[in-house]
Amino acid sequence: MNELFLKIVNMSISASWLVLVVLILRFVLKKAPKWVNILLWGIVAIRLICPFSFESALSLIPSAETFPEKVISGPSFDVQTGITPVDNRINDYLGDRYFEGVTVPANNGNNIMTILTIVWTIGILLLVAYTVISYWRLRRKVDTAVRYKDNIFQSENVKSPFVLGIIKPRIYLPFNMNGQDLEHVVAHEQAHIHCKDHWWKPFGFLLLTIHWFNPLVWLAYVLLCRDIELACDERVIKELGNEQRADYTQALVACSVNRRMIAACPLAFGEVGVKDRVKSVMNYKKPAFWGVVLAVIVCVFVAVCFLTNPVTKNNGTDGTVTEWFDYLETPDEMVWDGRLEINLPEFPGVTFRWYPEKMEAVTEEGIVPLFHGMPIWNTYFCDLTGDRIPDLCSTYTFGSGIIDSRIIIYDYANGASYELSDRGYFDFTLRFNEADGYLYVDKTKYNTDELVETGRLVFKNNSIQIEGFSNEAHQVFRAEILEIHDGHYLVKPVEGSWELNSADRIVVPISNAHPSPEPEIGDVIEIEYSGEILETYPARIADVYGIKVIKQTETWDLIPMVMVNGTLYLDTGHESKIEARCGVMDGEITSQVDGNKQPSVDNQSNFGTGYGYQYGATEGTIELFMNGKWWIFATEEARQKIQFPSIEDEISKFYLTIGSEGVKSIKLSMPNSSGGFENADGSLLKKGERIWLENLDGYTDLRGLTITALGENGEIIWTASIPDEEENKGFTHLVNDDWEITNIE
Repeated sequence: MNELFLKIVNMSISASWLVLVVLILRFVLKKAPKWVNILLWGIVAIRLICPFSFESALSLIPSAETFPEKVISGPSFDVQTGITPVDNRINDYLGDRYFEGVTVPANNGNNIMTILTIVWTIGILLLVAYTVISYWRLRRKVDTAVRYKDNIFQSENVKSPFVLGIIKPRIYLPFNMNGQDLEHVVAHEQAHIHCKDHWWKPFGFLLLTIHWFNPLVWLAYVLLCRDIELACDERVIKELGNEQRADYTQALVACSVNRRMIAACPLAFGEVGVKDRVKSVMNYKKPAFWGVVLAVIVCVFVAVCFLTNPVTKNNGTDGTVTEWFDYLETPDEMVWDGRLEINLPEFPGVTFRWYPEKMEAVTEEGIVPLFHGMPIWNTYFCDLTGDRIPDLCSTYTFGSGIIDSRIIIYDYANGASYELSDRGYFDFTLRFNEADGYLYVDKTKYNTDELVETGRLVFKNNSIQIEGFSNEAHQVFRAEILEIHDGHYLVKPVEGSWELNSADRIVVPISNAHPSPEPEIGDVIEIEYSGEILETYPARIADVYGIKVIKQTETWDLIPMVMVNGTLYLDTGHESKIEARCGVMDGEITSQVDGNKQPSVDNQSNFGTGYGYQYGATEGTIELFMNGKWWIFATEEARQKIQFPSIEDEISKFYLTIGSEGVKSIKLSMPNSSGGFENADGSLLKKGERIWLENLDGYTDLRGLTITALGENGEIIWTASIPDEEENKGFTHLVNDDWEITNIE
């Protein structure tokens, strides 16, 4: 409700500029048709009621949001909480010494805003009650009215003619009216109905009810009522002669009433500005054509310049960032009873002073508290609001019971502050990216390290915003870094979507990576990506939107591992090249622990169960059969000694897709080499299953390759050959009913 009130206040202030312009134009265009004034007031009404607008460089509105909806400025007072905060990723560094008996400043700006909102609501209710009662009393007066003709009624309780009703408007006249007066009055009231004035006046009063706190809106409504009558007079008299106009003015004087209260209805003939109306009628001259054209052009100009908002400053912090202090990455370096001070040339005579629990400005007049925290973790100076004067940009923790991380921007030059927070749901932290010179915001789920959104800190529409990506449109998974290469990581997922499992190896381009901490082999990182995984081996992520280290680990922490015969074997991330194997397993993984724990009993892993294994050919290794492939696990000592091929050597260029049922094994033969493939458990290959074809003996393509599919009893099911011809060099796709070969390069 508070935000709604602030929105109304901002709309009212924006419309006030337009009201002032219309007041000037009413005087400048006094010789223009009176309906032009009604049109101008209609533009004001649009500004008062429309909560949004287009931006334009032609806009003459100084600001579309004078009072930001997220502003949190206000006087402060101290309260003793005596509450120990819950733990979170920042609070771990605080310690009991800081929170016991801590003095927490509470901002009462929200209390003031709540009071103002309540007063505004009461004002609306009073005006609505006044309108309803007035309408009810008027209806009672005319209940005994007698139909004169059509929609015209006469009543002894009516002192001055008026129109009443919105859906079916009626004209009410006093009994003593007749002759010329009656003719002119009826013509006037019918003109009201024709122009739908019985709609526009109540609509104007509705806007007045909403913006009752703005004196310019009251003035606008009074002048609207007067201009409605003037325009209606003009519509009636433009075809009358001088004598008839004199009779019309006599009818005005005869029907004039002294009404001091503002009302939503009715439309009374002699109610508003009779003296001015008489002058206008007697001095009426038909407006010149070019005068009308000029008036219309002015209305269009006013609409373009005052119904649009100024172009919003979308300010980032590029090139303007100056770091004062930042303890987010090094909390142990914070001196909890310390103090920092800084002077900026943009603020002569002002010293900004930081304590862990508060930020203040020291001047000759005294000390002004700016904002408080528990503690304030970092502060940067940058021109975020676009006025070429530095703003204070800080991360701080705050709250009672629920202690969350927030970002505050303090615009000292204008005395306003803006907060980015979502108590109990999300934490926000600020960091500086030296690579591009911007301040960035990291949005995480409350009390966790789970990254929800990250992006540049910008100031738009008078509020703090994050300009970047969000995982609402992208996918996220976590993975352990197996290898670090120039430009990419080789990772193994530890959790993610269903198509990712612990046996996959994925190449992740190093892009949009969080600058700190520096990832190392064995770390778990969180990867946000487009959802597209290229079908290479290892698989490759197409578009990476963000990489962040979730946990830095020791060598064994979170790395897939197994315990066999009292020895711990760690995943090497490499597939075994041994083709011929005995079908008997040496053992099976039968139990597991959490992924961040070390197995402690035989045949136990930290990633799953049901995997068979055989002892490896190299000392200190075993090989696990997972998802149709053999993966090498080794002791820590063996992992350091074994020279594994690089990722580029392991990537196969071709894969074969089985297109028929009943295939048990595949035989491959080249002019000078041969190979094959079959499941270690002797099961049939499935239709649609893919087999990676390694290059044989240095062959750079598969020209001359013969593929033979054998059944359960060794019978030939089908045979395929790739002719050794130049046209088949570097092919991308070969297809048949029984098979399909794809070149992934």
